[in-house]
Amino acid sequence: MEITEEIYAAHQTLSRCSAEFLEYIRENPNGLKRSNFNPVLLAPPSRDKPIHPWPTFISKPMKHQAEEASVKLFDLIKSIPERMFSGELQKMGHYYEMPLNMVELAFLGVNNDTIKNLLGRGDFVFSASGLKCIEYNVQANLGGWELDVLEPLYMDTPVISEFLNTYHVRVHKNRFFFTLLDFIVDNALARFSNRNPGSEINLAFVSMKYTQVGEDPVQSNLNALYQTLLQQKANRLKGDLIFCDFSHLEVVKDSVIFRDKHIHHLVEMSNGLVPMKVIEAVQAGKLLIYNGPVTKIMSNKLNLALLSEHKDSDVFTREERAVIDRYIPWTRKTVPGQTTYGTEKIELEDFILTNRERLVIKPSWGIGGQDVHLGLHASEGVWRQLVERALGQRNWVVQEYIESLPYLYQEGREGCSRHQAVWGFFVFGTRYAGGFVRVLPEKGTRKIINTHQGAEKSIIIEVEA
Repeated sequence: MEITEEIYAAHQTLSRCSAEFLEYIRENPNGLKRSNFNPVLLAPPSRDKPIHPWPTFISKPMKHQAEEASVKLFDLIKSIPERMFSGELQKMGHYYEMPLNMVELAFLGVNNDTIKNLLGRGDFVFSASGLKCIEYNVQANLGGWELDVLEPLYMDTPVISEFLNTYHVRVHKNRFFFTLLDFIVDNALARFSNRNPGSEINLAFVSMKYTQVGEDPVQSNLNALYQTLLQQKANRLKGDLIFCDFSHLEVVKDSVIFRDKHIHHLVEMSNGLVPMKVIEAVQAGKLLIYNGPVTKIMSNKLNLALLSEHKDSDVFTREERAVIDRYIPWTRKTVPGQTTYGTEKIELEDFILTNRERLVIKPSWGIGGQDVHLGLHASEGVWRQLVERALGQRNWVVQEYIESLPYLYQEGREGCSRHQAVWGFFVFGTRYAGGFVRVLPEKGTRKIINTHQGAEKSIIIEVEA
């Protein structure tokens, strides 16, 4: 097992522990056998999911950098409707290339609190030029639900537990579920603070299609945690956490009901698709929703283009301009005409065509790596066709390609290889909630680092150093 200086330095940047783990694996080749991680890979939260055998160890300083980048960028993105468009829906429709009625639907029932309390995940790359955000997904169904459950399984795996004991590693426990539910409970209490002791505040997690097969221990534990938080914060208030899809809900006099239970707040996990009757309950003030139809605007990849293109504008403070410059790569909407690249004025179409190997082009509405094209792996002819398509549709983005630092991860039945990584950091409102890493072997020609394209999730474990 070879550890090059480049790879060792990349792991050392994450944490001393990350570099020590490579040294440990070199001396203990059992860590190269995928089957030795079966307690994690075959556990219910991992079945049929692309989970990687090795966790990723990051230090406190690295965690603080991830927190600063993801929270500050999210604040900027949430400010876009008012800051860049003065709340004018017609202007938004024109920029996002969306019919006005779709924009109007997106903002039904939306107020300042709705925007402030959005749930999101920034996707970042640690590169030679620092930490860069390649997109920001403002949705509730962002993955990560397995993080808290998998962490103790990793810790009990002999390879990992022996490493932690040998190197005396101090671990800080993941608190994804706690952070999410604590955040939601605080918002609910702020809205329903006049409820009497003993009354209910019920929460629903609503997906596109939900099928309950037997009792789910994760859901039972989440319900117990939700009830505990309610009781601790609100003088013995009661409530249930319910998992369902919209077909299980009915709306009676603007109130959302699940089997005779009044739902007070709801996390939609359906890519912003919400029945109109439920939206009317939001408008009537009977329901809090995360995130709802506004997802279509707030998750749009053109938001990074707005921030990138206007980073030197007076609409941002000096500190905000520094945040954009530090964390967002050059990104533009694919509209023919003049723009800038650094201090240079350029014609966008010519620049894209002549700088193919430095750029990525993707639709503003794509998910799961869909239709993301790296100029590095496209012929000139294919690239020209893509550029013509993007310029014609006008709702694509072109972005500077950010190459991941190289990392060493397990691969195959027994082995390891160089991988590239994309980091997903969660933010609930303004609360950082950790994240995970998607890793993909470098070999091959396609380097879209997404689980739909073959990448696997490695959980992040925070350590002292």
